[in-house]
Amino acid sequence: MKKTKTTKFLLKSWNKYLLNESIKLDQHYEDREDYEDSGFQIEDEENFLDIAASDRKETGLHGGYDEEKTKRLSSFDSSGINVGIKSIIDRLESKVINSRTKTGDENIKGRIYLYENEFEGFIKYNFDDLLPEGRVNSTLEFESTPKDWVMGYGLGAYRHMLTHKSTKGVSALIFEIMLEFVSIIRGKSLVSDRYSITPQAQKKWHVYANRNDVDLIQLDMMPDEAESYNLEQLTPEAPEDDISQKFSLDYFGEDWTNSVFSKAFKKTNMDVIKYLIDSPYIELVFSINNESDLTSKISL
Repeated sequence: MKKTKTTKFLLKSWNKYLLNESIKLDQHYEDREDYEDSGFQIEDEENFLDIAASDRKETGLHGGYDEEKTKRLSSFDSSGINVGIKSIIDRLESKVINSRTKTGDENIKGRIYLYENEFEGFIKYNFDDLLPEGRVNSTLEFESTPKDWVMGYGLGAYRHMLTHKSTKGVSALIFEIMLEFVSIIRGKSLVSDRYSITPQAQKKWHVYANRNDVDLIQLDMMPDEAESYNLEQLTPEAPEDDISQKFSLDYFGEDWTNSVFSKAFKKTNMDVIKYLIDSPYIELVFSINNESDLTSKISL
């Protein structure tokens, strides 16, 4: 792991990487997923409800999943990693092995960068050392929540802001890394963007709502929302769990707590991060605040 960078350096690196990411994808990658893959796209206010209404059947707590599908979503392999996530890791490691075999260079690795400053950060694939057919690109942005944030503290939950266009079928892994980092290293939970969530992103959150290694924490609405919707807050005596619930309220009305988007998500382990740290094919590169928070928990 590399030494922690200064906030100024992180912000400069963040902007540079995101700009390079956009240029690379526009010029070189045709097999891509849209922003909706595991992520969010902020919508204009006027089409907020249209987006929600287009996929209403998927907006309950379990997304319409039956018992069999729910069980599949929480299947794990012998290493304890979710089988869906492990299949992505296996595919990425195979890309590295293939590049090493064809070039004879045993030093080739895929890398995943996690950068963080005081309030925001990003996770990014960098598989550019591989042969062209093995390269992978995706960038995910997240933000922490200050106590005085106008849309509510939400028990200090982090917010997943955006997953950039990415090589098809890989962005779920960096979402998993983000969830583990927030849950275990930062001891917080993760919520969706508080403005709007595209239908495809809704489905991704329902997958995690059905995972038995993810806890759901109910958050409260803001006081002004309770007044506007003529509803009672759940815990008016505890403002620290307040966060904007506009999406869930517009969707469900008085049944807003049935929405997965009214809750915070917290993973119970960081088995994926631990696996990748030991992987001979993929390197995790961290540049985070208080790096000892990571090293102290890796050994647990």
